[in-house]
Amino acid sequence: MNYLKRTILCIVSLFVFAAAGRAQEKSYCLVPPPSPFKHNALIVTKHDAATSRMRTTLEHPHVLNKRDGKAGDAVYLYVSFVYQAQRSSKAVIDVVFLSVARESKYQNSHGVILFTDKERLPMARAAEYSSRTGDDGSITEAVKVTLPYDELLRITNAKKVEVRLGSTDFEFTNNHLEALRELAELMVPAANAGGRQVKFVEENLLRKKEEHETLH
Repeated sequence: MNYLKRTILCIVSLFVFAAAGRAQEKSYCLVPPPSPFKHNALIVTKHDAATSRMRTTLEHPHVLNKRDGKAGDAVYLYVSFVYQAQRSSKAVIDVVFLSVARESKYQNSHGVILFTDKERLPMARAAEYSSRTGDDGSITEAVKVTLPYDELLRITNAKKVEVRLGSTDFEFTNNHLEALRELAELMVPAANAGGRQVKFVEENLLRKKEEHETLH
């Protein structure tokens, strides 16, 4: 199962079992230390068995602003990266646009164009699409774009960020941008926050190692 499909399953579970998930999440999701950023997103760091590294994810509960105002076009933001102890030019972040609706909206048209302060952001990789049909007939679609850290900074430094997903236009709220700014800080801890995330991740990697040694 590829990462995008696993992401969909994870997010679908979050939507379906929201209340129960929050109670269970505390047992295996690691919440970063307090930060000055003001937003409503959930940012957690946990061990990723597939890579044997720590993965930080952002799940935002607010829909992206719908410029056309159509009902049922709600799109949510989910972002993820694998922790690196030092800043690297190869550092990338996965940005997933998630839609849950009664019919498929983006299967045949899921190209992604990002604009930062009216300037088009170059995309080095094509968007990836995946979908899943729920037991109730709803269709969850995920469109993922992978961005290098420098392009993430263009987004977080912008005053206005617009997204064209297929033929639909959206706009990031300031709440979304603040969440991404915190994620950008956590992504390269060696250059930010005085090592706030470094200490946090290293402590939990050590804890994970101790737990593994205890079991074996």
